[in-house]
Amino acid sequence: MVQSNLSGGCKISDCTKWPLQTETFLKYGLENFLNFVFNQNVAVLEVTQGYILWFRDSVNCLQLPSHTPYSNGNITFSVLNPEPNHRPGYNDFYNTPSLQEFVKVSKIKIHLFDQYHTTMPWVNAGHRYYGIDEITISGRCNCFGHADHCDTSHSPYKCLCSKESYTEGNNCDRCQPLYNDKPFHPGDQVHAYNCKPCQCFSHAVSCHYNRTIDYFPNEYYRGGGGVCDNCQHNTSGRNCELCNDFFYRHIDADLSALDICKPCECYSAGTKNGSCLCNKITEIQL
Repeated sequence: MVQSNLSGGCKISDCTKWPLQTETFLKYGLENFLNFVFNQNVAVLEVTQGYILWFRDSVNCLQLPSHTPYSNGNITFSVLNPEPNHRPGYNDFYNTPSLQEFVKVSKIKIHLFDQYHTTMPWVNAGHRYYGIDEITISGRCNCFGHADHCDTSHSPYKCLCSKESYTEGNNCDRCQPLYNDKPFHPGDQVHAYNCKPCQCFSHAVSCHYNRTIDYFPNEYYRGGGGVCDNCQHNTSGRNCELCNDFFYRHIDADLSALDICKPCECYSAGTKNGSCLCNKITEIQL
């Protein structure tokens, strides 16, 4: 909310990525915005009477009085409210990626420009200034739908990831090391999209997703492409379900046992993946 004697105009822009990228304009005085568009040779957004927002990332335009400064009022910019100008996708936010990207702002710049000047006799010199009574900026933590609360006591803030999501990071933006059977997916109002565990039988501390071995790579609740990393305890295989060469396991053994793979009691040159490859005149000994 800005309460002010705004003279020529007010521009509110997203400086999150500045100076690497140009600013994203969120709200602009209509007349000044159109002048800026023409002068800077950028894409022109169509604006009709009533200032309908045609696109999800359209710039909000506001027509201020032309004869006297805008005084003792509020200038409000809200992305997801239906009034006064509803933004396409506001009522389906979690299924609108372009709108989700549009609202990601961590740095806001408010630029007051073109100080008002008039020769109208009823406008005195006391109006020729900028006066701001209050600026209020509110937002919410970006936790990708995997947290109900966040800690804002320090910067950057930290999302308190829900236990059942198996996510981690300041924004709950990645899966925990052993929960990559499917790629990370943001949650929404309908689906939690919690990270899915890899099956490593307690013989690995991390896994990664391999799309080429996933029978249903475009679905989240079917299939899986998790591959265990650096299998321990003399195990190997995609799920650490096999024994290394020169080691074997009993058929009825618990696959999660730390000593699942036992050394073969035969000459090492005659073993492969836990089995003794004996010749015709020798016997197998387990």
